[in-house]
Amino acid sequence: MFCGEYILRNIFTYIRENTNNIYKILAFLLIALGIIARLYNYIWHKDLWLDEAALAFSMYAVPFSEIFFKPLPTTSSEWLPQAAPLGFLAFTKLLGVVFGYSEHVLYFLPLVCGIGTLILSFLIGRRLFDGFGTLAFVALVVGSIALLHYSTEFKQYGIEAFIGFLLFYLYIRHTSLHVFSIIASICILFSNTAIFLIIPFLMIYIYRAAMPKVCPIIRRIHKDFA
Repeated sequence: MFCGEYILRNIFTYIRENTNNIYKILAFLLIALGIIARLYNYIWHKDLWLDEAALAFSMYAVPFSEIFFKPLPTTSSEWLPQAAPLGFLAFTKLLGVVFGYSEHVLYFLPLVCGIGTLILSFLIGRRLFDGFGTLAFVALVVGSIALLHYSTEFKQYGIEAFIGFLLFYLYIRHTSLHVFSIIASICILFSNTAIFLIIPFLMIYIYRAAMPKVCPIIRRIHKDFA
């Protein structure tokens, strides 16, 4: 009995003194689980559904010389015109030319971005929250059925999520304006919605850079007219 109480006391003491490390380990386990789920969906993939097939067929029909300058052709009068970010189309088409067109090739970039979103969720959570908050944030991202679905979907939505996470992480990490601008310029090619994040972040960058110069001028004007 005494031995059992001693062991339990040591266990509780260890947990209390290493709470953050335990939360971190649990977050890593959740991320690993999310990666395994995405790899499983990627290896034993579903068939292309109608909208994906229409986008794949339209992309296949457009040569590289026209992919940046002409809209995707409509494959059938019954199908809606297809559209996707140019970088997403060009990168996937390049993979198709090199490795051949297949579901694995079409789903490759969404898969990589889906895994990247999981990793970024931990990096963002670690900067914004304590150990438990980071674990909760990672759990929300890993448990998102939509993010899991779009990690093996030949659509840009999973990539949009990754780029949103990436831009936010670069901002809270206090990345320099020069580096942020370069990465943001690349992100625009892969995301139609990135511009709605880039513009506010750039405005904040400019505001922070200008305030040290503007504030003394404002104080001087206020002093002169006081």
